[in-house]
Amino acid sequence: MSVKFFCATGLSLLTLAACNNGASTSEQSNNTDTTAATSSTTEIYYEAALPAASSPGRTIGLSLKPTGDAELVTDYQDYNPEIVEIGPWEKLDSGLIRLSLVTVGSGNSKKDTLVFKEEGEVLTYQGSNYGSEGLKLSKKDKPAAKEKELVMWVNKKKTTCTVPPGGPRECLEVAYGKVAPTKASEWQAFSEDIKGFDYKPGKVYQIKVKRTPRAEQLQDASAYTYELAEIIAPK
Repeated sequence: MSVKFFCATGLSLLTLAACNNGASTSEQSNNTDTTAATSSTTEIYYEAALPAASSPGRTIGLSLKPTGDAELVTDYQDYNPEIVEIGPWEKLDSGLIRLSLVTVGSGNSKKDTLVFKEEGEVLTYQGSNYGSEGLKLSKKDKPAAKEKELVMWVNKKKTTCTVPPGGPRECLEVAYGKVAPTKASEWQAFSEDIKGFDYKPGKVYQIKVKRTPRAEQLQDASAYTYELAEIIAPK
């Protein structure tokens, strides 16, 4: 009798263990499915196109890198450069992802915190910054950089900027927007050459330039080249 009891008990334990293992495997599978995007060892890209009634709208792209770095790029599909925000990202409980970002070139070190919920291959923004429609970013292949026309103001005097590896040199001061800046702090140094632009100090220019991605990224160089398309003002 004792032998039979041992065998029955052993069978029950094995059955229980198998059930537990099965449940554990199922749970692990479910966890893998819901966190596949954030457990990748390669950069993952998400994007959304937000329409607007009085403008072309905007495209928002988010890159999550396995190093824990994030880049959020907003393109308003106009003559202004994209708004680029960078900073760390981290995975929270319940499928949430938190970004702590600062805007590149703004001079403002204040961090903007964004929280998304991961649902398969979609990240849903958890907040009210994007209005009643909200923001849903879908996973996709990251598009290659493309040409873009920019309209910029160029100040009547140059400034000194440091450009590696050559050190300090004279650079243009530029700004973007419908009107020229009225405060010195609103200008920013622009270290790139603009092909075809014959700059003369003493007057403020408004120009249109064609920005083209470099075919090959050079060390210590911008990702783009710039070429004059039109001098809007002064004529």
